[in-house]
Amino acid sequence: MDARIRTQEIPREPGTYALIFHVTRTCTCVVGKRGTVTLSPGYYVYVGSAHGPGGLAARLRRHLREGKRLHWHIDYITQHVAPVAVLYAVGREPQECMWVQQVLDRPGTLVPMFGLGSGDCRSGCPAHFLRVTEETLQEMQAWGTMLRQDGTRDGAADPLIQPNLQAQGERS
Repeated sequence: MDARIRTQEIPREPGTYALIFHVTRTCTCVVGKRGTVTLSPGYYVYVGSAHGPGGLAARLRRHLREGKRLHWHIDYITQHVAPVAVLYAVGREPQECMWVQQVLDRPGTLVPMFGLGSGDCRSGCPAHFLRVTEETLQEMQAWGTMLRQDGTRDGAADPLIQPNLQAQGERS
């Protein structure tokens, strides 16, 4: 099975997105000047916005590409763990901090490293990269369009949390 998320249908419009990761074994990542973060097994989300040229399509393709120049905090994470799904919503108004706050309000959400992924945040979010529960991921699916590693998208019979995704996020 192709382990890549198919991005052809992502619009070139501006919007907000979340990269969804499943870490199956403890992973230590050096995140540029920010330092080292240890990710314990579980689910993580990175929330961002895409308002530049190419919109969501360009930003998400960049995040999903291997061998890219390391620029954002999330680039360092994706060297070690590949996203298992992306969630996006088209819109001109940046919603990333609202999404982060909604995730932070859910029970069981943790901040693995203060400031991770939120270097340009003006709203005071503690981070835009968060550890989440399966229940939170299920709730997030209602926020936009979900694309998964197995090629399915929201509205499919299978939920995001599927056995066939559980061991595919690790990069070698």
